[in-house]
Amino acid sequence: MSEFTSPLVLMMLPRRQWSVHEKFEYHVGQVGSGIVIRVPKGFKTDLASIPRIVWSILPPHGYYGKAAVIHDYCYEHGNECRCSRYDASR
Repeated sequence: MSEFTSPLVLMMLPRRQWSVHEKFEYHVGQVGSGIVIRVPKGFKTDLASIPRIVWSILPPHGYYGKAAVIHDYCYEHGNECRCSRYDASR
């Protein structure tokens, strides 16, 4: 099973942006699989791109924040994490 192995530590920036404050890792498959997505310190994200009208139900920084950061990183740096934009969206 895929696994987040480090905490997500973010710093708030202007205009609904966030910066990864400490490197963040996600192991694809299982720990030890050799496929690790490493999001570096300083990577900027908007977390989940959710329309403002539904923020009271689904805030952009909800419990799915880790997945949102991995999605944004893979979407921008697909070659580095061996992931297509299609895979990132899945």
